[in-house]
Amino acid sequence: MKYNLFLLFIIIYATVYSQTADNLPEVTIDDLSETECGLDSTANAAILYDMGTIFFKHHNQGIGYVFAKTRRVKVYNKQGFEQADINILLSIGNSDSEKLLEFKATTYTLKNGKIVKTTIDKKSLYQENVSKWLTVKKFTFPNLSEGSIIEYSYRIESPFVMHLNPWYFQHEIPTLKSRLTFEACPYFRYVYLVNKGNLNFVIDTSYSMRFDMEKEICKNMEYEWELDSIPAFIKEPYITTPKDYLMKVEFQLESYFSSVTGEKFEVITTWDQLIYDLTKSFNAFIEDDKKDTKAIINSLNLNDKSSIEKAKAIYKYVNSNYYYDHSMGAGTGQNKKNLIKTKTGNAAEINLLLISLLKEAGITAYPLLLSTRKHGKIYYDYPLLNRFNYLTALVYDSIGKYYLDATDPLLPFGLLPPKCINGYGLEIKRVESNDDVKFYPLTPTIPDQAKVQLFLMFDEQDGLIKAKLMGRFKGYKALALRKLLINEKESFFQKVFDGDNLTLNNLHTDNLKNADNDLVIKMKVSESVDKAGNKIFISPLLYNPYTENVLKLSKRSYPIDFGFINREYFTTNIVIPAGYQADYVPHDTTFFACDSTLSCHFTTQVSKTNVQLSYQIKQKKLKYNPIQYTALKQFYDMVVKTINRKIVLSKKTNQ
Repeated sequence: MKYNLFLLFIIIYATVYSQTADNLPEVTIDDLSETECGLDSTANAAILYDMGTIFFKHHNQGIGYVFAKTRRVKVYNKQGFEQADINILLSIGNSDSEKLLEFKATTYTLKNGKIVKTTIDKKSLYQENVSKWLTVKKFTFPNLSEGSIIEYSYRIESPFVMHLNPWYFQHEIPTLKSRLTFEACPYFRYVYLVNKGNLNFVIDTSYSMRFDMEKEICKNMEYEWELDSIPAFIKEPYITTPKDYLMKVEFQLESYFSSVTGEKFEVITTWDQLIYDLTKSFNAFIEDDKKDTKAIINSLNLNDKSSIEKAKAIYKYVNSNYYYDHSMGAGTGQNKKNLIKTKTGNAAEINLLLISLLKEAGITAYPLLLSTRKHGKIYYDYPLLNRFNYLTALVYDSIGKYYLDATDPLLPFGLLPPKCINGYGLEIKRVESNDDVKFYPLTPTIPDQAKVQLFLMFDEQDGLIKAKLMGRFKGYKALALRKLLINEKESFFQKVFDGDNLTLNNLHTDNLKNADNDLVIKMKVSESVDKAGNKIFISPLLYNPYTENVLKLSKRSYPIDFGFINREYFTTNIVIPAGYQADYVPHDTTFFACDSTLSCHFTTQVSKTNVQLSYQIKQKKLKYNPIQYTALKQFYDMVVKTINRKIVLSKKTNQ
């Protein structure tokens, strides 16, 4: 049996590797003479061919897989030279790791009407160790010129069959042809997660192959997917991660069979089974070291406090005394006793300690698993543990429920880090069936809010606009400003306030490290006046988050995911100096978009001595669909136009 199994994989290996994408059409003079991409004339470079193959082979005492890839890229101009930087990621396990077996690279250049071919071998690669679990092989094509074509191919041998290397059809530059061939293993069954966007596959097929293994017929399937003329993916702000929306194929092991007994082993089971397994694991940490847990609770003097007051005191203790090491993952690498001793841990460890202390104080709390914005979305149809990479706490009280994350002392009680606002979180609480599994929407419990009051006066004697500003901030706005003020105080003013001619004269803050209260910023600023003849031009806002519209695409195929709910109130009072008058003040205006979930109200009041302007901008939804993009873009175009209109004061002429 073993002998035939070995022959089977030799056949698979030989058959498939002979079909890898090394045999591309020859590079021609016409290819090198092209000056722009036919798919996108603005592209700096384009992928001409992106061909991949995945197949299985014997690896040590088991079965591994090989990922083979060949890519050919046309570079149109110097901005496209960045495509010459090649990074090949290799995963590292506890006892085994991925290996780069082959690497070839070639540059094609047209010189004096002839093709010059330069070949580079594997020795040109250099290695960078990213972490304990990841290393990168790097290479840069030398001596590129505009119009060059670069081509490289490599093979990776991997022992990690649980999650195969994903294949991305779409990239940041256009792709003319992208094809993946997947030679399945008869002993492994995978779930295929396919996103082809709004394109149709040129090839989307599978073939059945049969092998005679001691008179038993073993079926083996080959799959092939191809997309052509794939537009570049252009990333804009307000997106979770491009990985969620790129056209791709992903693989997740569903089950496997024993080659000896034929017994089937499930890898993907059910949500309730996944929760059952995680509950056992997390409870082992939560219930560990009861003595130290009780000692901490006793030291906090929680007697006669309400449950919410107890929860706030415990939360403050943990996020003030434990240091987050910034490592990702939803599992623990140390026990609770060691965490209490070192006071350093990952998010899961710190938040499981928080849950342990809350439970010791009689407060209902459970782990909440989620996927951060950069990690990507959860597939709710499949209970895949690897789709989660972060653990927080879900706390119940008689007056409500709260999401808690104790990794950042600047996070107010009940507000998750902005990176966690991504779809839904899974409550890890034992349930009877899938019907009882609970996902909770990860919506910010505190809206972003800015209330800014500005007092402006023109001092004709020294020719300066003198301003007093007071701002009151909540939510993620307050968090971002706090981090700037604490960590980058010297550059805070330049990063937050618009205007090269501004001078900071005085800065004062309230509640800088008291995250449960509004952050208050007070300052005095002077600015050289913008003057032409007898007219003064005054920008009504110093704190102006709308100097430009960051939504620039004409259309967008992926959601607009703000990650926050926004409310902004700006009031500016301009004193009209003696001898001047208001020459131009914008008219009042109000406009809405997206079923009134976006609104802007602008009003003015003008007297002989003052001009008062008031802006109110509200965004009530967390996420908008691509079909709403045009309306969103037009709304913020109007906001930018409205907010950046200048007030004109003119000197009175003698009567």
